[in-house]
Amino acid sequence: MTRASTFLRTLRTMHRLAILLTALSALPAAAQPIEAPAAGAPPAPLNQDRSPAKGKATLAVLPLEAPRGGVAAADLQGLDSALVRAFVQSNKFDVIERTRIEAIIAENRFATSSAGAPANAAQMGRLTGARYVVLGRVQEQSTRRRTAVIPYVDERTCRETSRLRVELRVVQAQSGRIVATAQGPNGSASGLSGRCGSVSSATWGALAERAAAALVSQVVDGVFPLQVVHAGLDEVTLNRGAGGELRVGSSLECFTAGDAIVDPDTGDVLGRDETAIGRAVVTEVRPKLSKARPADGAQIPLQSICRIVTQPTAPPKRAAAAKPKPKVNW
Repeated sequence: MTRASTFLRTLRTMHRLAILLTALSALPAAAQPIEAPAAGAPPAPLNQDRSPAKGKATLAVLPLEAPRGGVAAADLQGLDSALVRAFVQSNKFDVIERTRIEAIIAENRFATSSAGAPANAAQMGRLTGARYVVLGRVQEQSTRRRTAVIPYVDERTCRETSRLRVELRVVQAQSGRIVATAQGPNGSASGLSGRCGSVSSATWGALAERAAAALVSQVVDGVFPLQVVHAGLDEVTLNRGAGGELRVGSSLECFTAGDAIVDPDTGDVLGRDETAIGRAVVTEVRPKLSKARPADGAQIPLQSICRIVTQPTAPPKRAAAAKPKPKVNW
């Protein structure tokens, strides 16, 4: 084979290689191989600061703290469950299953320092993939019992009154900043029974459900204000449904939000300038939305912010008819 033929074959081979390299460089980026994650690397979080406009934010409700010996374990667990249910019913968050949170707490051995401590909130957010972490503490829980003797009968009645006060903080896991707080209610529930101790669980359960609904309503209002999402001539639609504090007959004060009010020292947004535009009365509460009727001819436009000012009062109970006293013939 001559040198000329060898040279020509080499040129043809180089030309083919050049064409092949040009074609490979023109492939789209999606066609390039993707490197597998390193062994032992943590999984990507489920929610990377997702905004509500793109979907529900993920929320983790950590176990409540309580003074040692102040609240029975069963009562504290019942309040925990009531809070989780209230957050689910608000339809504003993707709430992480409690079993998953308990597994993470056990796996990471949050025993010496409580999982609900603020210093651990960011870490819990990363481990659970939650955007928001809810920390709570029972500030007060007590039950008082009063007994009374029924005249002429060898029986006693016992009235038990339970009091509860809880504080919640919602922490943004990425920044560790507190974005909402809720406290209360410092209320009570009573029950009547023939003997003391038999109605404790019932009165506590009712109070826990009411407290959870009120606390979650405060949190939701802090993160997602009650807002008009559709405005008609004689009816408006609100972005809040069952599971919160809205009731048929609730009276609302509505506002238009103006410019943000900024703290010149810290740069934090303290709120917004508001202009009152009128009141509305809730006429219907559905699972995910509610309807309200403007009062006194008020014009309530789209994106107005509303707040509950009064709740409907329960209808008065009818007095039981007095039973005639039995006649006694001596």
